[in-house]
Order: sequence, then C-alpha cells, then structure tokens
Amino acid sequence: MTNDPYATTADFNDHYADAGPPRTSVLAILSLVCSLICFIPGLSAIGSLLGVFALLGISASKGRVKGTGLAIAGIAVGLIVSLLWIGGAVAIQQGAKQYLKMTDVMKDIESGSYDSARGQLTTATRPFATDEAFEAFKAAYQADAGQFQGSPKGLMDLFKAFGQLGKAQDPNTAPSRPYGHNQAPVPSNFQQGPRWVFVAINPDQPNDAGTFRALDNVGVWLKDDQIIWLVDPATLAAASAGVAPVETPTESGDDQQQEDSPADAGG
Repeated sequence: MTNDPYATTADFNDHYADAGPPRTSVLAILSLVCSLICFIPGLSAIGSLLGVFALLGISASKGRVKGTGLAIAGIAVGLIVSLLWIGGAVAIQQGAKQYLKMTDVMKDIESGSYDSARGQLTTATRPFATDEAFEAFKAAYQADAGQFQGSPKGLMDLFKAFGQLGKAQDPNTAPSRPYGHNQAPVPSNFQQGPRWVFVAINPDQPNDAGTFRALDNVGVWLKDDQIIWLVDPATLAAASAGVAPVETPTESGDDQQQEDSPADAGG
C-alpha cells in the first residue's frame, strides 16, 4: 500500500491529458463539399471561405484537430470553380451585348439615319435599301408596334423579354425563314410592347464599322403573325441569282427585222 499523497492527483492529470486521437475539422469537410458542388453559383466561394476558417481553427487547436489537407483542397477547388463562374458570367454578359447589338440598324432606321443604316447592310442589299424603302418599312412596323425603343437592358431584361415573347410567338415556328439558320431572332422593345426583330446575318461580310457581320435584311414579326422585311427576300434572291427581265418579242431587234424583211422583198 502506497502512502504517496499525490498519487491520486497524478492519475487525474494523466486521464485528462490523454484526450484521444485528433478529430477531423468539420469546417474542412464542409469546405471541400461546398467547393465540389460547382453547379450552384456562389457556393464554391463559401467553400473557400470555410476552408480559411478551418485552417485557422486547426492551427489554434495545437494538434487536437486535423484536416489541413481537406481545408487546402477546399480552398483550391473553391477558388478554381469561382474563377470559372466569374469567367463564364463575363463571357455571357459580353455575348449578350453582341447579340443585342445586332438590332443597332433599327436605331438608325427609327432615327432616320438611313445612310448609317445602309452601312449595317451588305453591299448586295444596299441598292434596294432606298430612303423610300426605309420609310415604308418604318411606317409598317410603327402601325403595329409603335416606335422602336431599343434593346433590353442587361441579362434580366433580356430573359424577361424572352419569356414574354416566347409565350406568344415561338421563333422556332416563325411563318417565314427565308435565310435559314442565318436568320436570328432578337427581342426588342417597341412602344406597344416587345416584338421579335429578325436579322439576316451574312457570315462573309462585315459592316462598314467593322463591329459586326453585315446584314442581308432586317424584319419585324408583327402581332398578326406577319413578318415584314426591309427588302422583299424574293427580290434579293432574284438579284443574287442574276435573273434579268425577259425581253418581249416586240422589244427584240431580230423580230423587228423579220417583220421588215417581207416588205423589203416585195418592194
């Protein structure tokens, strides 16, 4: 039997000094999980932030908490995914701006800047895009939709316009598609509400300013399901094919010579 009065105290200290194996940081686990769920915008950034807090907690635990590797992985993956999201958002924003710029020709038509509007068109279309053609086109769409008021502002307005127009008029079922896949629908604001503006993009020719592809034609989808074009697509197609007016017999010099020959013979 020992008479050491400190034996009990030593056993007490040894019991609490041995706290068992270190535990894994919950924040480190959450950091990696949040960073890996990359399809939810912003969650990867939260994952990176949780990873930083996890490292701080692990450092302050003096070995009682582990998970440094998980926290670092969560931070790294979170940063990479966040950068991808930011890059994607910037690309979408720039793409939307370029998409909406296709209707700049409508601004020129509405303001009466017809020379500037012709600069947006292909050289094959310009001879038919006379001032009278612009005036007739503007009068036709204003009778249905009112004045052209520009493009949607920002992505939210663009998606809102898509929703409003898509319910009433699906561009995939447009009544006329003379330009096939080069005929792009762009939602635009008019005085009487949004309308689809169709632009026929020519992939082989830039506009005069060099800011975008030149347009073969531009049209507006009216409320009565009719698409009106600046220039009749059939007229442009005939001109492109080189179709010339058919000469009538009375206008032919050969026919006139044949008519005169019997008289000359009888004389």
